[in-house]
Amino acid sequence: MKSVLSKQLAYVFFIFTVLASCSKQPLEQIPTPGEPVPTTSGVVSFSVNQDLNGAPYHSSNLTAVVTIVNKQNTTVVNEKTLTLTLNGSIKSESLSLPQGTYKLTQFRLVYGGMNTHFAAPIAGSAKAANLQKPLAFEFTVSAASSVVPVDVLKVSAGEGPQQFGYPAGSFDSHQEENNPYMNVKIKASMQIGDVLYDSIPAALTVTTWNQQGEMSTSYVSLKAGINQVPLPKAAKKFKFLVSKWGTNDEMTLDRAQVDTVTVYSLGGSKAAKKLKSELTYALDNGRFVAESKIDYAYDIQGRLFRVYHYKRDAANRPYLSLAENFQYNGNRLEKISRLNGKSETVGSTEFAYDQQGKVIKMIQEEDSRQITATVTYHYGPLPGASIHYTYSDQTYTVDHALLFSGGNTSSDTQYVAGDLSQTTYYEYDGGINPYLHMAWPDLSLSRMTKNNVVKQTGHFYTHMPQVEPYDFSYTYDADGYPKELVKKWRALPGRQYTKTTKTVFEY
Repeated sequence: MKSVLSKQLAYVFFIFTVLASCSKQPLEQIPTPGEPVPTTSGVVSFSVNQDLNGAPYHSSNLTAVVTIVNKQNTTVVNEKTLTLTLNGSIKSESLSLPQGTYKLTQFRLVYGGMNTHFAAPIAGSAKAANLQKPLAFEFTVSAASSVVPVDVLKVSAGEGPQQFGYPAGSFDSHQEENNPYMNVKIKASMQIGDVLYDSIPAALTVTTWNQQGEMSTSYVSLKAGINQVPLPKAAKKFKFLVSKWGTNDEMTLDRAQVDTVTVYSLGGSKAAKKLKSELTYALDNGRFVAESKIDYAYDIQGRLFRVYHYKRDAANRPYLSLAENFQYNGNRLEKISRLNGKSETVGSTEFAYDQQGKVIKMIQEEDSRQITATVTYHYGPLPGASIHYTYSDQTYTVDHALLFSGGNTSSDTQYVAGDLSQTTYYEYDGGINPYLHMAWPDLSLSRMTKNNVVKQTGHFYTHMPQVEPYDFSYTYDADGYPKELVKKWRALPGRQYTKTTKTVFEY
């Protein structure tokens, strides 16, 4: 009996000894099926395409939240928060991963650790329709550090996770209520002489003071018209400074004075510059040769009272070809008398106005005939004017139908004896038209536009001019007035290039 018990004890001791010796050896790490075997690590970070200029974000309140899967679609990074640097661009902190191929499946920019303000849409979602690289997409982690660009879109009020392709409830709703900034309506508007330019681009500087009195400054390029400018809701005070055409205009408001409904208009005012002369040159064998000149003279009240037109003779000598003398009734131009270089009267134009000071009738004497132009203005959704012409030496009449847009003539349709003759369409820049500020109407109202033509396209049906200008290139001074205009011309009907002219303006 004793012998059997000894054998059993010896066997147990042997097993214990074996186990004890095995415990001194490291156990082998068995990878989870489908997982890549960890080898050398790499470093990856993410960059974002969104422009946060002027928005109240900084590295302490805006972070990225990312989810990443490996090649076997196993999640290796789940809703991980990464800090951001916002120094002119948006870039996340580096993330260390084993080298290999991965997919970015979710990416959000979160404000204050709670509210999703931007998200990368997932392919197939409503918000991904116009993106070239929606989620999920592959990226590679290698020995060299890499930066992966990500396209994100703003999560606006009323938009939920499903519109970005994320599961319902995966991030917060009511974004606008949680939005730390408000969109304030601002537009640039300048009074130049008697003319209001209320749809112009400009530079805006916004200075913001927080509750501690600390000041920050941001810069915004305003487009023509009303702009939505983001401002921090928690700020104490704002100062807006608009710069345009050599003039600054500023406004300082406390937070309680700022709302999202009012349109804040800035820009100031300044006197209109007077055009003194314009010299026209023609391009000849690669160089511009003087062709003609116009001089403008003003009375002590600033009214245009004389215009001299100069041309060049066969010997290239300048001579006075036409003089125009202006007569006024108060500040309204009443008559222009025209004389040739021999001081002989060759024509005139008389003007009549309505109670608003708009010209409604012009009678022009020229070449032993009389042209009467009657103007009717149209208001409402499609503002414009109709000009009816009658001729003392013709039985037919001519009508022009003008459409206005933004203070400019957008189109001019001509009818001869009731039949459609031609239609011309115009495009304009944002520069100041100096002729408008001379209060100098003509039979076609061509000098009454706020801005300068940069393109015109004519469609001709019954009457066609021999040449037409088709390309306009301006150089402007710091005050917004044209210094030079290079214009190209073409012959009709073939639309073949004919010549190039350059006009130099002096003020």
